[in-house]
Amino acid sequence: MYRTPLPVCVIPPPLRRSLALALSLIQMMDTQKEALCRIISTLANKNEELQSFLEAVDNTLTGLQEESLKVTTELEAELEHLSSTLEETGAALRDAIKEEKQRKEAGLQKQMAEGGAALLSCEELLEFANQTLTITNEEEFLKGNHGSGVPADNSSCGVGEHVAI
Repeated sequence: MYRTPLPVCVIPPPLRRSLALALSLIQMMDTQKEALCRIISTLANKNEELQSFLEAVDNTLTGLQEESLKVTTELEAELEHLSSTLEETGAALRDAIKEEKQRKEAGLQKQMAEGGAALLSCEELLEFANQTLTITNEEEFLKGNHGSGVPADNSSCGVGEHVAI
């Protein structure tokens, strides 16, 4: 097949300038469209990144609130347990102190009673000894503790000493 050459078109110069200007504007618009498409693509990516970031922050905030509530609840339970344990220990210590005080008071009361009895016995022995010193007769001196009211063993001084008469 044989081809016929295309006819050459002659464009007048003012139209040629207008066409060149239009072509230049179209090329410039295409460049701007490409730049605008890149900007739109970048903005869309940044929008997705921001949405992901906000979701992550929201999830972190929710997790923080849940964990804070859990920890606070556990702390309150532990403080309640410690408080009741402290109260129980305090009550046990108060009871132990009260029992020890009562035991010591009873011991001191016993010592007071024994000391009083020993003092009375010693006073009686002292009186007997003083009476014995006034005896001038040897026979009376040798039978001196009969009928005096002082025990013959002389052991009631309460201090572990026996006075021989």
